[in-house]
Amino acid sequence: MPVYEWTGVDEFRVGATDDYVAPGETVELPEHVGGPQPEMRRVADGPGEDSGGEPPGADSDTPDPPFDPGGLSVDELRDQLSEGEFGPDALDALEAAELAGDARSTALDAIDAARE
Repeated sequence: MPVYEWTGVDEFRVGATDDYVAPGETVELPEHVGGPQPEMRRVADGPGEDSGGEPPGADSDTPDPPFDPGGLSVDELRDQLSEGEFGPDALDALEAAELAGDARSTALDAIDAARE
């Protein structure tokens, strides 16, 4: 079964099981239960399943980033950005990767600063 993260403000009651899911918690749910809920974000497929494409919100037009910003501290990210020359497409890809990961405001600020 797919794994979903509850992004709502209050607890969510899973009607089929009467279990409650708190904001930020993940839970395995059948597609017909998790999929229709706008506050349920699919984060993984169950064992042996394939979601059949990119996660919701993924932009197939965005190129792959030159490196994974989530694997670096913000200071390391700043160093990497200052040492290399990255064009607008690479910076857009880094920003998209950061937003898809931890979405650290300081990392996003560092990427924006590299645009100047």
